[in-house]
Amino acid sequence: MSCKVILTFILFLLFQCSMKSADVRRGEYLDKAKETTVEDFFGKRMKNRIKKVQGANWEILFESENFIYFGYPVIQIFREGTFLEEFFKVDRFKLEADFPSYKKFDGIDMKSRCFELLREQNKTQIGGLSHSFECNANLEDKSILVSGKILLRQENDQVKTEKYLIRFDKRTLNKESITKLDK
Repeated sequence: MSCKVILTFILFLLFQCSMKSADVRRGEYLDKAKETTVEDFFGKRMKNRIKKVQGANWEILFESENFIYFGYPVIQIFREGTFLEEFFKVDRFKLEADFPSYKKFDGIDMKSRCFELLREQNKTQIGGLSHSFECNANLEDKSILVSGKILLRQENDQVKTEKYLIRFDKRTLNKESITKLDK
C-alpha cells in the first residue's frame, strides 16, 4: 500500500466518530440520532455482554420528554474518551408501553437471570453446570421469551445439552414459566 492510502486510513480511523458519548449525556448532538423502533432497541440491548473495557455495549445515553437516546460507545485509539459508533433515538412513550423494563433489562441481565434459573432447575445434576450457556430473547406482547441452551457436565465427563424456553413478565421481569424442550 502506498503511504497516501495508509495515511488516509489512519485519518479515517481517528476522525470517523466525532460525537463523544459524554457530550450526548449532556444533551448535545441529539439532532444527529437516527430514529428507530422498540424492536430494534430491544435487539441491540440484548446483545450487551460483560466487557473488560468501558463502552462496547448499547447504552442509554440521554432521556428527553419524547425520546430515549442510545448508542454504542467505543474507545478510539489516539483519542481520549468514548465516541459513538452508532447513535439512535426511540419514541419514549412507545418504549415505555412495549418494553417497560428497558432501563433494567439488557443482555447481561438476561443471561444472568436465565443462568440462575437453569442452575436452580438442574442443581441435582451430577457434576453441576459447565460454563457454556447461550440464550436469545424476543419481545412479545405481554412477555419476554428467552430460548436458552445450557451444557451439563455428566459423571463420565460427557457433556449433555439441554434447551429451555423461559418466559418473563415484561413489566416486573418475574419468571412466568420455564419449559424444558425435547431434543
